Amino acid sequence: MNRKKLVYVGSGAAIACVVFIGGLLIGRFAITRPGDNIEPYEEGQRALWNQYKQQFLELVNAQEIEKNLR
Repeated sequence: MNRKKLVYVGSGAAIACVVFIGGLLIGRFAITRPGDNIEPYEEGQRALWNQYKQQFLELVNAQEIEKNLR
């Protein structure tokens, strides 16, 4: 294979890779999906989650964690 033809094939393959990766990135970040704007929790679920989170944080004690790690 002559050198000029090899350069053309290599350049074409490199351009194809760049275009393919660019298309993937555009598809991932530029196009919005229908589920992107939906709130993950309803109001009742959010209140329950906050209640559980608060109970957990009240149970966590930094001195106990430090004692157990020693």
